[in-house]
Amino acid sequence: MDIFSGIDLWESIGPLIITGIAVAFIGVFFYFVIKNVENSTLRSLLSIAAVVLIIATLLVVILYTSASWGSR
Repeated sequence: MDIFSGIDLWESIGPLIITGIAVAFIGVFFYFVIKNVENSTLRSLLSIAAVVLIIATLLVVILYTSASWGSR
Protein backbone atom coordinates (compact mmCIF):
# COMPACT_ATOMS: atom_id res chain seq x y z
CA MET A 1 0.00 0.00 0.00
CA ASP A 2 1.55 3.26 -1.15
CA ILE A 3 0.22 6.17 0.90
CA PHE A 4 1.83 8.84 -1.28
CA SER A 5 0.79 7.48 -4.67
CA GLY A 6 0.12 10.35 -7.03
CA ILE A 7 1.21 12.96 -4.48
CA ASP A 8 4.51 14.76 -4.79
CA LEU A 9 5.82 15.36 -1.27
CA TRP A 10 7.35 18.70 -2.27
CA GLU A 11 3.92 19.97 -3.34
CA SER A 12 2.49 19.47 0.12
CA ILE A 13 5.46 20.36 2.33
CA GLY A 14 6.94 23.30 0.38
CA PRO A 15 4.90 26.02 2.14
CA LEU A 16 5.80 24.55 5.53
CA ILE A 17 9.52 24.63 4.72
CA ILE A 18 9.35 28.26 3.61
CA THR A 19 7.31 29.17 6.70
CA GLY A 20 9.84 27.46 8.96
CA ILE A 21 12.70 29.38 7.38
CA ALA A 22 10.87 32.70 7.76
CA VAL A 23 9.95 32.04 11.40
CA ALA A 24 13.51 30.94 12.20
CA PHE A 25 14.89 34.11 10.60
CA ILE A 26 12.55 36.34 12.65
CA GLY A 27 13.36 34.35 15.80
CA VAL A 28 17.13 34.69 15.34
CA PHE A 29 16.74 38.41 14.61
CA PHE A 30 14.77 38.99 17.82
CA TYR A 31 17.19 36.83 19.80
CA PHE A 32 20.06 39.15 18.92
CA VAL A 33 17.97 42.29 19.46
CA ILE A 34 16.73 41.17 22.88
CA LYS A 35 20.20 39.95 23.87
CA ASN A 36 21.68 43.42 23.29
CA VAL A 37 19.01 45.36 25.24
CA GLU A 38 20.08 46.12 28.79
CA ASN A 39 16.87 47.67 30.16
CA SER A 40 14.83 44.85 31.73
CA THR A 41 11.47 46.53 31.11
CA LEU A 42 12.24 47.07 27.45
CA ARG A 43 13.58 43.53 27.21
CA SER A 44 10.30 42.18 28.60
CA LEU A 45 8.26 44.24 26.14
CA LEU A 46 10.43 43.13 23.25
CA SER A 47 10.05 39.50 24.32
CA ILE A 48 6.26 39.82 24.20
CA ALA A 49 6.42 41.66 20.88
CA ALA A 50 8.72 38.95 19.51
CA VAL A 51 6.23 36.20 20.34
CA VAL A 52 3.36 38.14 18.79
CA LEU A 53 5.36 38.92 15.64
CA ILE A 54 6.57 35.35 15.27
CA ILE A 55 2.99 34.06 15.46
CA ALA A 56 1.81 36.75 13.02
CA THR A 57 4.68 35.91 10.66
CA LEU A 58 3.80 32.24 10.84
CA LEU A 59 0.17 32.89 9.93
CA VAL A 60 0.87 35.39 7.15
CA VAL A 61 3.66 33.38 5.53
CA ILE A 62 1.77 30.07 5.63
CA LEU A 63 -1.30 31.72 4.09
CA TYR A 64 0.71 33.50 1.40
CA THR A 65 2.88 30.53 0.46
CA SER A 66 -0.07 28.13 0.45
CA ALA A 67 -2.03 30.43 -1.85
CA SER A 68 0.88 30.99 -4.21
CA TRP A 69 1.86 27.30 -4.09
CA GLY A 70 -1.69 26.22 -4.89
CA SER A 71 -2.08 28.61 -7.81
CA ARG A 72 0.91 27.18 -9.70
